Amino acid sequence: MYVYVLLDKRGVVKDFEKTDDESATWQMKFYDDKETNVELEKQGYIKTFLTSSWFKTFETYYDLFTFDSNALRLPTNVPSISNDELQSQIINQDEKINNLTANNQTIIKQNSEIVQLLKNKLVNREEITK
Repeated sequence: MYVYVLLDKRGVVKDFEKTDDESATWQMKFYDDKETNVELEKQGYIKTFLTSSWFKTFETYYDLFTFDSNALRLPTNVPSISNDELQSQIINQDEKINNLTANNQTIIKQNSEIVQLLKNKLVNREEITK
C-alpha cells in the first residue's frame, strides 16, 4: 500500500497522513498505486510504498524511518520491544510480585500459628508431667 510521508531536511520521516476512520486497524491512510492527494503533495508530502510487514513498526517508530532513492528505509535502531509491550510486562511482573508477597505473608502467618500451637502443646505436656 502507499502512504504519504513528510520528510525533514535529512530525509527522516517527520509525519505521515493519518486516517479519519477511528475504527481503522491502522493510523495510516492508504492509497493504491493510481490514487494521489494533490493537496498533500502541495504541502510537501511524498507518496511512497509501505510494505504490510512494516505497518506496525512504521506506526510506532515512523520518525526513525528515512526516505532514500524513492523508497522508505527500515531503520536499524528499532527497539525489539515496544514501550507498550514493555509497560504491559512490567505491570504483569508487578502483579505477580504482589501475589507472591501476599502468599508469603499468609504462609508466615500460618507458620506463626503452628509455632504457637506447638508451644502451647509443649507447655501443656510439661504441666502434665510435673
